[in-house]
Amino acid sequence: MRRLILTLALAFPIVALAQQTSTVKTETTKETKTAPGSTKSSVDVKKTVDPAGPANARTDEHKTDTSVKKNANGTITATTEHTDTHDATGTKHDQKQTTQKKVTKDAHGNVISSEQSTSTAK
Repeated sequence: MRRLILTLALAFPIVALAQQTSTVKTETTKETKTAPGSTKSSVDVKKTVDPAGPANARTDEHKTDTSVKKNANGTITATTEHTDTHDATGTKHDQKQTTQKKVTKDAHGNVISSEQSTSTAK
């Protein structure tokens, strides 16, 4: 009976340690006014999951840079660059995707032109 209780008492902390994971999430936001009617902003979100030691850690990073510029002819140009990076265990499973979007609007808010491009890397 004592042996059974001792075995059970030692088994539960070991199982709890094996299932323990660590997650760290960091978010940074920065906004700058560059000229009258023009702004630049950046949002960076980074999440690291460490399930069982640093060798098994994976990191997901989402970065968005936005620039809004008021032109001399009354139009507004908004440029957005969004980058998703997935850093998995080993280099074989790493992924990076960048999307760039440029939108030009007239003084009334109507879209004059819109361009979008996407690039993917491993």
